[in-house]
Amino acid sequence: MRPTISIALAVKHYDVYPLSQLPDRLREYVIDEIIFAVDSRELANMEDVFLLCDEEGVRTRVLVDFFPHVNSELYLDRLGTAPLLTFSAAPHDELRLLFKRTIDVVLAGAALLLLLPFMVVTALLIRLTSPGPAIFRQERCGLNGRRFVFYKFRSMCMNAEEMKPALQHLSSKSTAFKIPNDPRLTRIGRFLRKFSIDEWPQLWNVIKGDMSLVGPRPAVPEEVELYQRWQRRRLRMRPGLTCLWAVQGRDALDFETWMKMDMQYIDTWSLVLDWKIILLTIPRVLTGKGAH
Repeated sequence: MRPTISIALAVKHYDVYPLSQLPDRLREYVIDEIIFAVDSRELANMEDVFLLCDEEGVRTRVLVDFFPHVNSELYLDRLGTAPLLTFSAAPHDELRLLFKRTIDVVLAGAALLLLLPFMVVTALLIRLTSPGPAIFRQERCGLNGRRFVFYKFRSMCMNAEEMKPALQHLSSKSTAFKIPNDPRLTRIGRFLRKFSIDEWPQLWNVIKGDMSLVGPRPAVPEEVELYQRWQRRRLRMRPGLTCLWAVQGRDALDFETWMKMDMQYIDTWSLVLDWKIILLTIPRVLTGKGAH
């Protein structure tokens, strides 16, 4: 590609010129900004040109076409004094993510205080109706694949994990382990699952920062090992108590659809979207719709 420049003049007209004419054009015209359409292999030889624009105080833009098939958001950052061209495949706005974290802590803290008496009663009922602890702990994959201890009210029998290999053939999902009418569920466990009461202890995971109120559901490491490469991007968002597919079909959807909806959430994330998902989750939980 022959080096060219597109100059935005004060008259709002865009002309294309050879790079050699840049010094003359800077002297002859009132120039607001310059757009360089340059082959990436030429950039290393253009330091003097960029320095000229820098000394003139002209805003400079460079057409970035190094990786035309990469869909990540591009932005410039700095590491000390060194400029960085950054490709981000997940939300990176620190201020909005801070707001998200603040909302998580406030709402999760309020919910824990409100639900505490009911959680105590639930824990007692679990202990009285089946042997074993009231809280089930499991290792899950969090933000960027970091491992954390995930909490739930126990809804299954004590040896549920040991029974898993023998029941693998009954799973309704291609990667995630999901069994309709799971035989390992206790009598009270079916009720807890239907109305998502078993998820209440994860509010503590939200307070700790392991999880968010909204985000892709946290997967067990064994499932993550089976992910296709494109599915691993879901780990780049903090996992959540509820998610997009939880309000658009829940367990009725297949695993591939889960993954695509998680990607959709990551690619279109906003604070408004989080609130919409939270508000849509409430009637789903109260009615138990879509839960197996």
